[in-house]
Amino acid sequence: MKERVIEKKKVKNLLATLNESYRIFVPGEKKDVSQFCDFSPDSEIPWDYSNTLIPPKGILFPQNETLYEYRGQKVTESDFKVPATIIFGIRPCDAHAFSMMDKVFDSEDFQDPYYLERRKSTIVISLSCTRPDITCFCTCFNEGPDSDAGADVILFDIGEKILAKSITEKGEKLLKAYEKSFTTAQKEDSDKRDDLVKSAREKIRAKINITNLKEKLDKAFDADFWDALN
Repeated sequence: MKERVIEKKKVKNLLATLNESYRIFVPGEKKDVSQFCDFSPDSEIPWDYSNTLIPPKGILFPQNETLYEYRGQKVTESDFKVPATIIFGIRPCDAHAFSMMDKVFDSEDFQDPYYLERRKSTIVISLSCTRPDITCFCTCFNEGPDSDAGADVILFDIGEKILAKSITEKGEKLLKAYEKSFTTAQKEDSDKRDDLVKSAREKIRAKINITNLKEKLDKAFDADFWDALN
């Protein structure tokens, strides 16, 4: 799909405009713990951050929520409403995790209506990694710092500008609605993106043999070494 660029200094103003129609989550800190927080005019956009300590999974699948309410002997379903939401700046590996959750909560045998409603109402905007941590290993799973799985739009930090590429129709619709904030990406923008992605991939040195991984994990389920972690 069409690639666009926006000046990095204009992104925060765009988010403020989007915040009038969407609830927006951005990487941040709450109680000194890195996690996704509600966007506000005071929010700083951390373009070069490591994965948050608390993953963004809870935005789509919270640890607890009210499903039913009762008064006396009358039981009713809760008034479940999901606001239009944007998850901004999620790393590709966390966005990919959403696609794994889709397989669990939207399978042929079972569909979780609460998860699916949140998924439908949420636009996922991922941010490609430029400086992976030493512990990163996404390339071992045929993915990478530029993986677009689970995302509607993927962003690339190319210096003074951010390159945006829509992945889904939902993502393209969003970018088109705010077309005035962007310009069409030029070859030098795409070339810079490609160089940064190549460099990021080369920094991921971890090598994990995933051959027969399920069978190995199944055998390790009752292994004695787990007792040491109690």
